[in-house]
Amino acid sequence: MRGAVAFLCLLSVAGHVSAQATTTKDEFIAFVEKQDNCLIAEKDAAALLEPLGFTQDVVRGYVDELLTDGLAVVDETGFKLKTGKCS
Repeated sequence: MRGAVAFLCLLSVAGHVSAQATTTKDEFIAFVEKQDNCLIAEKDAAALLEPLGFTQDVVRGYVDELLTDGLAVVDETGFKLKTGKCS
């Protein structure tokens, strides 16, 4: 869980995203599935997600849900999905 906290903290240091941007959990999952090895490295998280409209609060909720449901892991490399294409 410490890795999840670190991952989410990285999102807070990136630029502010327009309040008009809205994203869904399915869009988040689809985006992560397209990443190499279904992984978003901690160092790249904010730069990749925020320009697409994934705000810190939104991503925190998605990550918490996916971790709770056993559909993702966070370790020293970052956030990795364990769903569909990524299993």
